Amino acid sequence: MTTPEIYTKGDLVRHMQSNGSHFFDPETMRFFNSRLLGPIVQKGELVYFITSERFDLDRSPRKYTIRKLKLSSPNATVCEIGEFQQYHTVRDARKALKDYLATLA
Repeated sequence: MTTPEIYTKGDLVRHMQSNGSHFFDPETMRFFNSRLLGPIVQKGELVYFITSERFDLDRSPRKYTIRKLKLSSPNATVCEIGEFQQYHTVRDARKALKDYLATLA
């Protein structure tokens, strides 16, 4: 099994912005009360990462989503792995991402 390359948040945000995506624009992240969390892992043409969102600002709990991005996608389209806001804790999301990546070996 090859060791996946670790991306930084800055690498991912720059890639998205250079491909015309507004996914990580500060205004977009504020609107969705979103955060980009690590680890950010590249395996081949795909980059995997976790985001969290909280709606209703202070009233609803923050939930976590595992996502992927195909680097060669011309418009930097992001897709969920599993369900949107599937995980109730960042720990659960990180474990699920680790387990998912292990299945790709």
